[in-house]
Amino acid sequence: RLHILVSQLAEQPTASIPQACGTWASTKAAYRFFDNPKVSHSDILTGHRLACLDRVAPEGLALVLQDTTSLDYTHHPQTKGLGRLEKAECQGLFVHSSMAVSEAGVPLGLLDQQVWARDPETVGQRHQRKKRPIEEKESYKWLKGLRATLKGLPDRVCVVTVADREADIFDFFLEAENLSTQVLVRAAWDRRLADSSDYLWEAVARTPVRGRYTVEVGRAKDRLPRQATVIVRYTSVRLRPPRHRLHEPGLHPLPLYVIEVREENPPPGEEPLHWLLLTNRPVSSLAQAQRYVRWYALRWLVERYHFVLKSGCKIEDRQLETGDRLQRCLGVYAIVAWRLLWLTYQARITPQAPCT
Repeated sequence: RLHILVSQLAEQPTASIPQACGTWASTKAAYRFFDNPKVSHSDILTGHRLACLDRVAPEGLALVLQDTTSLDYTHHPQTKGLGRLEKAECQGLFVHSSMAVSEAGVPLGLLDQQVWARDPETVGQRHQRKKRPIEEKESYKWLKGLRATLKGLPDRVCVVTVADREADIFDFFLEAENLSTQVLVRAAWDRRLADSSDYLWEAVARTPVRGRYTVEVGRAKDRLPRQATVIVRYTSVRLRPPRHRLHEPGLHPLPLYVIEVREENPPPGEEPLHWLLLTNRPVSSLAQAQRYVRWYALRWLVERYHFVLKSGCKIEDRQLETGDRLQRCLGVYAIVAWRLLWLTYQARITPQAPCT
């Protein structure tokens, strides 16, 4: 039934479930599948993950892009099993995806996807976040994604997890060190350094410029695409553990490398490009720094994936009455959305391949 559903929904991803299934008997079978308590979201993605591992293995290097999005079902007020979203008046589910892509920018599949509804009892605990262990926080998703990514991967495959500023968490870098895996994260916090009284941003600003080059700046809602000339700095640092956790056993300064990319002369009215990237991969040359910057630029592919899930697959329009059914439905559409994204970018890499 799962094979049939994926095929049917992939042929008409924007259609309603009855339209995509075609017949009443097939539609009833689909709804029975989504209502089956013996089926789970993770079960549905098991085969897809195994196929993704097969696609990753020949690459030698896999970039795993982590990102979170929310599915808003506020317009389905009778749906049970949902939780509060970013706004108190909205309800729905959160989805955290770990998607593997090749260095050429072709999506290879999902290695992990977490989905949950916020517990109403945890609302309002943000001000206590410094007192709670990471396992009790929603940000634990980053560490879980890191661990799940490595399961079953061949030793010969180098994995680099790429994430935005939300993943700038000391425990995330510590977990990467413990798992002997590599990460590339955009910095969000001006952290204290272990070897001096300096802070991160100040130390980077004093580092000499290592080179200049031109990068492509993509289109955004409020920005036209353009070419930007940027300066590059990089250096090694040791990040001190958070001040409120210095008493914890096992915490120690983390050795990392930092890369700064800054646009010197942006067009009038345009926000200058400025990234500060943290990684546990060595950075000893301008060519290496540029390579890692290219990797981080691929991170937006996971945002495109979530966009395809919402716009191309209409996942927020599905009316299945309960959160559990919606999670099973998400598992099926997660595969469909990846396939649509893969077709798009594979076609750009191999434009002469036959459409069949």
